[in-house]
Amino acid sequence: MPPTDSTPAPSGQVEPDAGDVLVDFNGERIPIRDVLKKTTYPPRRDPLPIPPQPSLQPHRCPVCDGRGSVPAGFYSPANTTGSANPEPCRSCGGQGVLWR
Repeated sequence: MPPTDSTPAPSGQVEPDAGDVLVDFNGERIPIRDVLKKTTYPPRRDPLPIPPQPSLQPHRCPVCDGRGSVPAGFYSPANTTGSANPEPCRSCGGQGVLWR
């Protein structure tokens, strides 16, 4: 039987002050402040480590042979305008190097 205002709290329990919120565990009235004091949380887990990536090595672009550009009309011969301006290499993005 839970204690009332006229019944003293059973031994080992603290009589709550006015305004305390009570939690009922198996018929026992326990002040919420006591429950919170006993609450434990699991230790914080660190994020999983990122596996090391294989180191990338520079390689000369086989399409432009490291120049970064290809002759005009290399990718679309039908669209040649007769200009001699080279186009940037699409394989290496005009850098002349691929990283693998």
